[in-house]
Amino acid sequence: IEGVHLPAELRVSTSFEVAVDIVATAPGKVRLHLDKNGEPNPMEPSREVELRGGRQQVKLAARVTEPGPVLFTARLDTAAIAPEDNRSTLNDEAAVVGEVIGRPKVLVVGVDPSGALGRALGSSHLSIDSIAASAIPASVEGLRRYDLVVFSDIPARWVNAAQQAAVV
Repeated sequence: IEGVHLPAELRVSTSFEVAVDIVATAPGKVRLHLDKNGEPNPMEPSREVELRGGRQQVKLAARVTEPGPVLFTARLDTAAIAPEDNRSTLNDEAAVVGEVIGRPKVLVVGVDPSGALGRALGSSHLSIDSIAASAIPASVEGLRRYDLVVFSDIPARWVNAAQQAAVV
């Protein structure tokens, strides 16, 4: 295995392909296994591959359900290949690490934290936190974990200068 590749962006619960680059010195048949975080990849744990000799790429379906780092390991079962044709077993395995982005996080600031806007945004597969205007963090650090801040039906005077500066 010459390399394992993931898409540039990985999102929670979105299917994608793991691309495995294989270089074979001769034609043959092998089984390609794909593990996710040390366990068989649930969507496509393995596939029979007909080696053509030379370079080829095999793509296997995958999906992640949790945000954070993920490790995919591709491994060839070369038992069907004569030992003299597999010059080095050290390159029968390769891995790649990716960072999975979670659902977008939205802070809804309003008079009714459990209101219709928060429910509607939540039904759109967004992660929602709802708070009153008095609870808005007054620092950029306090807001950094949010992708979006939505103000719903509150007068500007309810948001102090420090809170406004943090949001902008």
